[in-house]
Amino acid sequence: MKKYLKTIKVVLILGILFFVGCYFYAKNYWKNFSSEAQILALTTEIRNAKKLPEKFYELYKIENPNTLTHSLNRLMVTAIFTSDFIKPPSSSVAIFYENSKEFKGVIYRYKLREISLSWEIESKVSQKECLNWIAAKYDFMNEAIGIESASNLYFKKNLHKLTERELACLVIMMRNPSLYNPFRRKELVDKKTNELLAKLKDKNSSQ
Repeated sequence: MKKYLKTIKVVLILGILFFVGCYFYAKNYWKNFSSEAQILALTTEIRNAKKLPEKFYELYKIENPNTLTHSLNRLMVTAIFTSDFIKPPSSSVAIFYENSKEFKGVIYRYKLREISLSWEIESKVSQKECLNWIAAKYDFMNEAIGIESASNLYFKKNLHKLTERELACLVIMMRNPSLYNPFRRKELVDKKTNELLAKLKDKNSSQ
């Protein structure tokens, strides 16, 4: 019996050490493909990204629950119980950063790069700041690169002059601009926009 318990204890200790080792390996994996100077330049650019309208943040929070307040780790744990994982802006920044470098590699290694880089980004900037940066570079289709360009193309207005409905439409588009394209699938976009605005109304009425 004592020998059995001793074996279990050794296995548990080895398992913990293995887990800790894997965590620190993943935590620092970004150093294999980026330098501290590159990350500093990226996070500085993120901090300096132009802020979005406050109503956009409010609508984004409703459409993408917890992504502006939770870390990637916390969202992944939450997904275990809800089976509905939405990537936070920090993860989107990591993906954009890797795509801009035209990385070609094994899928599982790419995922590790994304996670490791997301952790490093989150340690330096907020999810809200990451959203500002992503929105400024996001491809809204029809040659509209960035949310300012999308605002001018789809609504003929400056971003900060958009109505609540128009901002809601852009939030919906950021889920999948190819699917939710006002020029090609107006009825679908209107439907999803109405659903988001209904959620906003419910939220405001419950406060």
